[in-house]
Amino acid sequence: QRATRISMEPRAFSFTVPGPPTPKARARVVYREGAGAYGAFTPDKTRVAEDEVGYVAKSHGVELLDGPVRLTVRAYMPIPRSWSLRKTNLAVEGKLRPTTKPDLDNIGKMVSDALNHIAYHDDSQIVESRISKWYSTQPRTEVTIEEYERERRT
Repeated sequence: QRATRISMEPRAFSFTVPGPPTPKARARVVYREGAGAYGAFTPDKTRVAEDEVGYVAKSHGVELLDGPVRLTVRAYMPIPRSWSLRKTNLAVEGKLRPTTKPDLDNIGKMVSDALNHIAYHDDSQIVESRISKWYSTQPRTEVTIEEYERERRT
């Protein structure tokens, strides 16, 4: 007997990581005198953020995908407390968007690296991505991973 696939729909997984989005920090290079060589390491803040993304993904049932993947990341940044009520309302309505650090590509890189061996074998499987920054009174990072389905062109 042959196994039948129950659904032909592409698989998709979504989850939310609470708290302010964390960017991927550059690897630090140090000289190790005992070894007489240079070594690189990932900063603790980045490692902790990647571990949290991985933990939340696993707890939401994210499964390893084999083929091409589409990644969507929506980073909701905290609204500065010093802002006026008018400016805060514009931010909440999405009419005012973050143009400050962290850079959105560093947020996306942290998320994509964190999902290696959890949502896909390697982030090289990502063939399409969308990363956006917003303001919110509830800072968070929303992530969606989908099996990529080519659109038919006529």
